[in-house]
Amino acid sequence: MKINEALIARLHMAGTAIIVAALVLVMGLLSIRQIRQEYDSSSQALQLRDLQRHQEFLREQMTVAQGFLTHMRTHTEQVLKDQIREQVDEAYAMAAALYAREHGHRSDAAIRALIVEALRPLRFFNGKGYFFVDGLDGRCLLLPIAPEREGSSLLLNRDDKGALIMQGLIKAAETPAGQGFVRYRWYAPNDPAHMADKISYVRAFAPLHLLIGSGQYVQDVEAALQRQALDWLRTYRFGTQRRGYFLVYSADGRVLLSPSRPSHEGLRLSALPPDGRAAMRLIEEQADKGGGFVRYDWSADGNPAHTAPKLVYVGHLPGWNWTLAAGEYMEDFQQTGAEQQAALQESIRGKIHLTVMVLAVGVAVALLLGWWFATLTRQLLARYQADIDRRTRELGRKTAALEQSNTDLEQFAYVASHDLREPLRSISAYITLIERQYGQSFDADGRLFLSFVRDGAKRMDRLVLDLLQFSRIDRLGDPIRPMSAAAALDEALQALAVAITETGAVLELDPAIAQAAVLGDFAQIERLFQNLIGNALKYRSPERPLRIAVTLAETRDDERAYWEFSVHDNGQGIEPASFERIFGIFQRLHSRDYEGTGIGLAVCKRIVERHGGRLWLDSTPGQGSRFYFTLPQAEMKDVPPPSGGPI
Repeated sequence: MKINEALIARLHMAGTAIIVAALVLVMGLLSIRQIRQEYDSSSQALQLRDLQRHQEFLREQMTVAQGFLTHMRTHTEQVLKDQIREQVDEAYAMAAALYAREHGHRSDAAIRALIVEALRPLRFFNGKGYFFVDGLDGRCLLLPIAPEREGSSLLLNRDDKGALIMQGLIKAAETPAGQGFVRYRWYAPNDPAHMADKISYVRAFAPLHLLIGSGQYVQDVEAALQRQALDWLRTYRFGTQRRGYFLVYSADGRVLLSPSRPSHEGLRLSALPPDGRAAMRLIEEQADKGGGFVRYDWSADGNPAHTAPKLVYVGHLPGWNWTLAAGEYMEDFQQTGAEQQAALQESIRGKIHLTVMVLAVGVAVALLLGWWFATLTRQLLARYQADIDRRTRELGRKTAALEQSNTDLEQFAYVASHDLREPLRSISAYITLIERQYGQSFDADGRLFLSFVRDGAKRMDRLVLDLLQFSRIDRLGDPIRPMSAAAALDEALQALAVAITETGAVLELDPAIAQAAVLGDFAQIERLFQNLIGNALKYRSPERPLRIAVTLAETRDDERAYWEFSVHDNGQGIEPASFERIFGIFQRLHSRDYEGTGIGLAVCKRIVERHGGRLWLDSTPGQGSRFYFTLPQAEMKDVPPPSGGPI
């Protein structure tokens, strides 16, 4: 198939259609999925809000009932207190009148006896109310329901809950106002074997150090009050269908109010039918936890076929120790939720239809744009292809010229360095002949000048030879193949053996080098080690014995793994400003007292770069230098055995 701009345009059009269709399908599915998730989330949120709203509604009904009953109870208690205070105030007025009349005519003891006897026969509150008189020292003077206690001290007398009754009465009478209410438990006239809650009011009669008081049993008032409260709760209904009502249980486990099944009222838990026991047990367990919501199935008429889920909020009425339960059938408030769910579904359907329409329009627009872009692409491709062809031809010409230029430069460097050696050899030969035949005819300056010429010729020969070797690194190097780094290092050390012995240098070689295989040109890697170690031998410090360490580490970049070698010495060191300059060709940092042409590190850098590695250094003047270079890793199993045969 021939590829041209027309085919590319058709492929572009087809690709655009396929991509657009796939994107539309994916976007449509994602959008519909998101809409469905939104619906599910909204539906759950709607159900949760509906449940929370009705839970709050039941809480409000409980608050209303508790508030009303508490108000009824506290208001009735206040009326009872007012009645007791009125009776005591009348008795106090009678005592004050008797004291005013008899004071000065009779003794205080006689007046006390006169007041006691005047109050003894008086009764009120349907015969259950009476007056009592006590001394502020705790001695009982008048107690009509137990005259045998009169004359005795009741300071340590307690009720069945441990409260000190007489001390509470005295404390109320000794207040700055000289009066007050006291709540305790005492024997009722109609049930002398058991104590009951009683509210008493006392006033201190200061002239005779007496307290005069009376009280009323709370149960006599609360029994009627509780009947009124239950009657009110029985008729109270709430909810959208007016089917919500209250259940009431007593502290001893009796059903006090059950509007749906009045026959259960008065029964204990054990006497209820199974569904009644289950419901009451759930409500009582929740009440023990401090109140809250419970759910259960309930049938108002007891028919199992008519059961329906019910949500009940459990609360407590502290004064009477009642458990209250405000309940409503869940189907009553779920009808509103069903209407909202239908509206939500309609909204979701509209969103889906709108999404499909938008996607369809998007497909049409995308296809039109794709056709337009395909046409434009075909035109642009034709223009670009012509431009690319022109640039390719121009680049080919430049590449050929550049390759020819590189070849010429390499040939020039080789020929120049090779041919320059011939006249240098002639100069050296003639200088030798002059020294041999005419040396005795020269004076001292002549012989000195002649030695300068000879040394210059030798130095020039070394420079040309080094330049020749530098030019051969890329052009005449051996193929790069797996090799042993330790073998190249060993060859370099043998070449430097005399210099190492003469300098007394101590070498430390990393044992890991023995197992390191690299991709390299063996002769050039040997030259690399020889130049770096040779520099360490040459530029040693005269102040300390020379130590040279060759170490190995592993590193890698994004493409491959490398061995990182380092040659570390304790020699003269190098200034940081010269780190880059020393790698240039014929660059020297020292005087001509040191042999060399300054090309050694440039050769090292060229060798490392040919192998795809990197060469750098770290040095501190006066302390030593560390040269680093990296070479690509190879597998030791790929390294060929030495020419002498297998190892």
